[in-house]
Amino acid sequence: MFGAIGKRTLVPTLGGNNGDVSAINNAGIVLGFAETAVHDTSCIAPQVLGTEAFQWDADSGEIRVLAPLQGDTVTAAFDMNQHGNAVGASGICGQGLALTSALHAVIWRNSSPTDLGSLGGSYGNLGNSINNHVHVVGQSDLPGDTTTHGFLWTEDRGIQDLGTLPGDVSSSANQINDHGRVAGQSCDAAGNCRAVIWQDGAITDLNSLIPADSTLFLLSATAINSHGQIAGSAFDQNTGAIVPFLATPCNEHHADDQECRHASHDTLSTRERPKITLPENVRKQLQQRLALGRFRTGSGQLGRAE
Repeated sequence: MFGAIGKRTLVPTLGGNNGDVSAINNAGIVLGFAETAVHDTSCIAPQVLGTEAFQWDADSGEIRVLAPLQGDTVTAAFDMNQHGNAVGASGICGQGLALTSALHAVIWRNSSPTDLGSLGGSYGNLGNSINNHVHVVGQSDLPGDTTTHGFLWTEDRGIQDLGTLPGDVSSSANQINDHGRVAGQSCDAAGNCRAVIWQDGAITDLNSLIPADSTLFLLSATAINSHGQIAGSAFDQNTGAIVPFLATPCNEHHADDQECRHASHDTLSTRERPKITLPENVRKQLQQRLALGRFRTGSGQLGRAE
């Protein structure tokens, strides 16, 4: 249970009007990105001001700007580990923070950017998450920029395509934990998505791991912790709504959970659960969420004209 909130401090911007925060580590360092005071000529109206990612120490007030790669003008950062390494994207302003602005997936170490490479596409390249072993996951366009795949990047092997579930065309890797398990989603050409987990190079549809009689169809896995618990969004087939879910694995950490004690092969799905075709309005809503999931304010709230 939370106690009362004491000191409240506004996170600074970088001279512009708007900003956002992405993460905070155990040292109290806040990761964010904000408008600058600079009129960026690569912006497309109504966007005017450029943006940069930054790390902010609330105790000292120090701001460390996370600079773009050479030739780029804007940055956005989405995750940070306990060592202060941050990941995100470097690119151009365009119409504000959007996938078309993300030319390069980047890791910053000591505020210095390194290009993580791509899977062949020209944009849609961004790092979504980093663990304490400096393993990075994200998404990158394939050649031709008609589809996107999730990737894993490690220092020894570079960028690796994580692929999709059979029959799907796109995917995104949203978060990685310190055990190397990756949460994300895999989608077909019509926008029907399934929440997935990658482990030891293999991809698994999370719908095959939940009770077969569940009314929920898991669409996207957006977070995973060190105990393997996964949070994300699901389609409730009873109400027709997209709802949040928390999935807790029946492993050594949760063996005493009531649902795990009562779980059996009779109640758990042991084979691939049939994929469902989502209603058109739900697919559109899901695609909007996925497109703007990392660029939370990219729909126009970050970067209005002065």
